[in-house]
Amino acid sequence: MSILAAKWWPLIWLQCRYASAMVAGASCQEADFLAMQFLQMTSSLNPEPHSSVKPWDVNYYIGVTYHKSGTHLMMQVWNLTFGALGAMPVDMGRWSQPCYPGFCYTPDAPIQLWFNLYSPEKAQESRSEAAARGLRGLRVAGFVRDPVSMIVSAYCYHHRGKEPWNLVENPHNIVTHMGPSEGLTFLGERMLPKVKNMTDVFAHPANDTLRLDYEKTTASSDGFDSEVKKLIDFFFQGFISDEEKALVLNATQMADLSRHPLVETEHSNDDDCEARTREYVPTMPADLLAQYRSFQKRLGYAPL
Repeated sequence: MSILAAKWWPLIWLQCRYASAMVAGASCQEADFLAMQFLQMTSSLNPEPHSSVKPWDVNYYIGVTYHKSGTHLMMQVWNLTFGALGAMPVDMGRWSQPCYPGFCYTPDAPIQLWFNLYSPEKAQESRSEAAARGLRGLRVAGFVRDPVSMIVSAYCYHHRGKEPWNLVENPHNIVTHMGPSEGLTFLGERMLPKVKNMTDVFAHPANDTLRLDYEKTTASSDGFDSEVKKLIDFFFQGFISDEEKALVLNATQMADLSRHPLVETEHSNDDDCEARTREYVPTMPADLLAQYRSFQKRLGYAPL
């Protein structure tokens, strides 16, 4: 892919997502799948071969997510980052737990996006996988969010009827019929394994793992740029030029909600819902709440 094509691909990608979602009423996952198909078609218009060595020829890259808004943010930053560097659909894979029909693909790709499953055990398996592939090493990054905010946000999201297909967090749209106290307890229990994994991985990240701050990234454009620059340096130092770093940063800025608030609509909750729901956090079962307070402490968040 030429530099010119790489520069324009992020715009094409987002336009495809918007069009497919609005015209067909597609879910975020369906729109993303359509965008990848669109990329396959447009990439054939730019048949230049890859440069001799790409970063993913050397390292195994995994983006990890654990929470809804962070997942949406990571999906966009991930695709925009690697798309700007010329990654093709065959280079990029996706894995989720559970793996819904049509959602997971290209398990052997060197650039992976993993949803709700990365743990210390998976980290060790991934390091072994990188070695087995003859790669130099593993590079992992993920957006970390306040664990209590995660369940508050999840309640408001599912309570308004989102993702009735989600067998873990909202089976048969059950959260729609729950009040805040019941809903927080239900989601706190259902989300406990992945919140524990997030905490175990990122409380003290390994040298091959980068913790990105969700709150800082979404608070302002300066915060967004600061976190993305950390990601670019961590992933690509020594692999790409300063010009290419600037190209990647410019591409990812399309995912910045401060610059482009219309990018995020499906996963944005009403602030009043989250404020009201947060008042019910102390009503959670004591043992369950204690675990979430422990997660907050380990990750450096003050209990709210």
